[in-house]
Amino acid sequence: MKKRFSWIFVLLAVMLLCGTSWAKLADDMMITGNFPKGYTVNNWYSASVAASGGVTNYTYNITSGSLPPGFYIRHDGGRFYVEGIPNKAGTYTFKLRVTDQRNTYTEREFTLNIKSEHYSASDMSLTGKFPEAYTVNNWYSASVQANGGVTNYTFNITSGNLPTWFYIRQDGKNFYLEGIPAHPGTYTFTLRVTDRRNSYTERSFTMTINGSENEYPDPIAITTLSLPYAGTGSKYDETIQATGTVTSWKITQCSSCEKIYFRSYGIKYIWSFCVKEFRFTCV
Repeated sequence: MKKRFSWIFVLLAVMLLCGTSWAKLADDMMITGNFPKGYTVNNWYSASVAASGGVTNYTYNITSGSLPPGFYIRHDGGRFYVEGIPNKAGTYTFKLRVTDQRNTYTEREFTLNIKSEHYSASDMSLTGKFPEAYTVNNWYSASVQANGGVTNYTFNITSGNLPTWFYIRQDGKNFYLEGIPAHPGTYTFTLRVTDRRNSYTERSFTMTINGSENEYPDPIAITTLSLPYAGTGSKYDETIQATGTVTSWKITQCSSCEKIYFRSYGIKYIWSFCVKEFRFTCV
């Protein structure tokens, strides 16, 4: 009998020294919810799953695989958060084990796909088109619309150039090509629209500017596209830049402009103490 007990103690000691776990799989515990499968490098993420059943409090560990570089797990009660900024593209699979106070556990395997910073998205598109023909020294405004993805959108020109004196203005999901073309010719450019996931869609556009660039003097254009917010009663001093043959200007619409004045420096116009929105036209 003593010899049998001695062997038991030896076995226990060996198991302890070897780090053998006494935890066993629980039939009354589970991990619910899912981590999103798709991520993009260099963006912040926070998502969680929940443990239930067993006897709280819980602990956790990764029993196989690894998290994407830049991610970590944060434990808050029964919730387990994957958080961080992934910095390397790839597919990562790991197994999360949650253990309760009885030393019983439940575990689930998760796979996360980290994509490069920009990738073409199949769920995004640009609809509509810009006109293909224009005439120099005439004002134009046309738009295309972004669809799909996750708003808000941003845009950039990835190849080619806009015609001289044309620019792109964004209003939500609409992208306006506006301006007064100054030089005849054929222009091709690619417009890329990117969503909050850093996925994108893009389209190429070709337009022809007709006419002679000497038919009219240099076109007039206000090149300042936006203005900072002006607080009521606060000093405001900003510059509007105009180009072309500008000989004079006038205010065409103004609310509460009794406290506004202009100082002209060639084709620059500076104002102070503006209370509300106003518009002016170079003539």
